[in-house]
Parts: sequence; C-alpha cells; structure tokens
Amino acid sequence: MSRKNFIKCITDLFNFIKENRSKLVKEKLLSVTKAHEFGEFVVNYCTADAAADALRLRLYLEDIWQCITSMSRKLDKRLTEMPELRTDKTVKQFEKRCHEVEIQTKKNIKGGLKKAIEAYPLKDFFRLVTEQASGKHVTAEDIVSALSMFPETENNKKQETTSAKEQPFHGQTAFHDEACHPVLGKPLNYITPQSIGEDEDDLWLGNGEWQDEEDDFERKLCERLNLDDYDWQSFDGWVAHPIAIYKPAIGVWKYRLRISLDGIKPAIWREIEVPSTITLPSLAAAILLSMGWTEEHLHQFIVRQGRQSTFYVSSMQEILDGTMPPDNKDGRRYCIGDLLKRKGDKVTFEYDYGDCWLHTVALVDHDGYGDEKKEVRLLAGERACPPNDCGGVSGYQRLCLLMEKPASAEALEEMEWLGYRFDPELFPLKKAQRIVKKCNR
Repeated sequence: MSRKNFIKCITDLFNFIKENRSKLVKEKLLSVTKAHEFGEFVVNYCTADAAADALRLRLYLEDIWQCITSMSRKLDKRLTEMPELRTDKTVKQFEKRCHEVEIQTKKNIKGGLKKAIEAYPLKDFFRLVTEQASGKHVTAEDIVSALSMFPETENNKKQETTSAKEQPFHGQTAFHDEACHPVLGKPLNYITPQSIGEDEDDLWLGNGEWQDEEDDFERKLCERLNLDDYDWQSFDGWVAHPIAIYKPAIGVWKYRLRISLDGIKPAIWREIEVPSTITLPSLAAAILLSMGWTEEHLHQFIVRQGRQSTFYVSSMQEILDGTMPPDNKDGRRYCIGDLLKRKGDKVTFEYDYGDCWLHTVALVDHDGYGDEKKEVRLLAGERACPPNDCGGVSGYQRLCLLMEKPASAEALEEMEWLGYRFDPELFPLKKAQRIVKKCNR
C-alpha cells in the first residue's frame, strides 16, 4: 500500500473514532487515552517528510503499530466477554477498520525499513539504528560517524554523543515531552501545529478548537462515569514460561529470598522459597507471579560490583528472538546460587526497561533440604504491585493519590484507562500462592 493510501486508511479510522468515540468508550471498546495516543501518532506520521525524515517516519509507524495492536487486543477481549456487541453496526465497522490498519501498518513497517536501508548514504546509519533498537552494543565512535551524515546536527555532535552514552536506546517511548532521540538529538514531539499543511489544518486541529473539544469531551465523559461501574482489581500474575527449570548440581540449598520494590514507601515486598539451583529465567517467573506482574515487558538481573555491572538476561522473549545485547549473559546458563552465596547478599531484578521497576532480591536465609520436595513457594508479602505502564515510581505515586479520592474526575478517568479500581494495599496471599505454584512441575 502506498503512503497516500495508508494515510487515507489511518485517517479514516481516526475520523471514525472521533465520530463514534462516546459510544465506543461507553461500551468499553476503547479508552480515552488510546484515542488521544492514536490521534497524535497519526498527526505525526502524516506531517513527517517521507523523503528527508525516513527514520522518524519509521518510528511513527512503530508508534501507530503499538497503539493499534493494543486497541485490537482490548477490542477482541471485550467482544469475547460481550459477544452480543458483534451485531452492532458501529462495532462491526470499528473492528474491521482496526484490523485493516493493523495489517497495513505491519506491512508498511517491513517495506519502509527495507526501502530506507537500500537508500544510499543512509545504509550504514539505518544499520546502526537497527542494531541499537535490537539492543546490540554501539560505541560512541559509531554514533559520531553516523551523525556526520546529517549536517544539521554537526554542531551538536558532542552533545548528542554524550546523550547516547548516558541514555542507551531501547526503543522510542511515547509522550515524554523533554525526551530526545539519543542518535538524532531532536525532541520526539518536534511536530508543531505550524508545520501542518493548510489542507490538513481543518482535519487535525479543527481551526484551534480541537483541544477545547477534547477537554469538553473528557469533562462530559467523567460526568457520566460512576465509581460503582468499576470492580476492585484482581490478583492475576502471568508469565509466558512459568515452569521452573533447575541447573544440575551436586548440592542444593533451600534459599529464602526477600524481594522489595525499590523507591516506594510503605514497602511492597514478597518472600519466596526456591532451590539454589533454579535458573534465572525461572526465578524471574517466580518473582513476577508473586508480585502480581503480567509479563508484558522485558526483564533482567543486575549484579553491581563497584562502578561495574553485569547483566543477566532473564526474559525468554529477548533470548529466543536473538535480540540480547552481546555483552549481556544468557540467564539460562546461571542459577541464583551462582549470584548469591552468603546470607545478606543482594542482586537487582529489573522489570520493564521503560518504567524501570527495580527489585532488590536479598538472600535472607539458606538451609539444606531434607526429605521435603524441592519446589518454589511463596511465603509472605504485603501490598499490591503497581499496574503495568503506569509511568514508573512517579506515575504510581500519582495513581495512589488519585485513588484516595476515587469519585473525582481524574480518578475516574484513570480507572477507565485501567479498567478497574486500584487498591495499593491489596495482596491476597492464598490466591498468590496458588498462582506461584504454577512454577512447580
């Protein structure tokens, strides 16, 4: 599909959402947040210069892809719960348009990258960016060489190189106003209303009334929302590979580990019991299940030795896809007994490289096994782990403050995005123990 036809495809969906959003939100087929995100991503893509800004066009395509994929998952889940909605004409059209945009976006991502790599002199530059996006190690000299292809960034070369050193690129993060691409150095939201063509002005900006319409819509939506419409969240940890795998060893110790989420008070913690031979991906699964996380993001263990750190990849997705950075170690080859030897030893577990949830895993005690079965067990814990994608520690703190006044407009809008009412004190130990038992064969 040509860029012109693809733009028509995504703008048709954008206009459809704009016209029917009230109904779609009411039926819980779409969230206000995703509607905002999709609209901004479409604007960014449509206004990007395809000839001079091929890399940024690629990033906007990825934004659209991630957003439409999330929308499609929410839509499919809702239609599974409420199959009677499939007979509604508006819902049928929404489902058809979403799936069409999802398919075409995927095709454009593959075709656009291939075309860009073949275009001289951007070949080496796109190879570099592709390697960075896949997590491979790229030196500062490589980045300086790539920047030389872009005269407009020549004067800022030193600054961009420093940024690349300090902020390794793991992919684009949407809606960080001050964030800069570590290679290009330009703000990710550099598109301004003045850069939009006259023929598109009425479509996207509504002659300056677009933001007013958005604010008015949110106000009216919050007036219709009711606190009773939202149930308390359930404790449903999930991982892709829950069965525990152990490293062959002569002696096996019973390790009691305390996992604490860093930067949050009162503490969110769990205590688990595992054999010392459990491999790091299996231990990561036990941690995620006991905390209540759903494995939607990558994760790793970090051993800090002074100013040096060693990274052990525990995400099977990263290992099996071959996107693991070459300097990192394959967590399948190591067990927790290799990292923690003595009582009091600690290691860091990181979940979600974007929100950067850091857990301190400490060896509380160790003992020998008798005749008892060697298995993973959850012993104790307190408080609910934060929701996925809530914005890190600061986003979690904001969410907790909003939940203190759950009937407020901001809190209702947040619950509409989450799909449930969040209780930071919730931790059903018995249910969590049943979930953690999935790790045992």
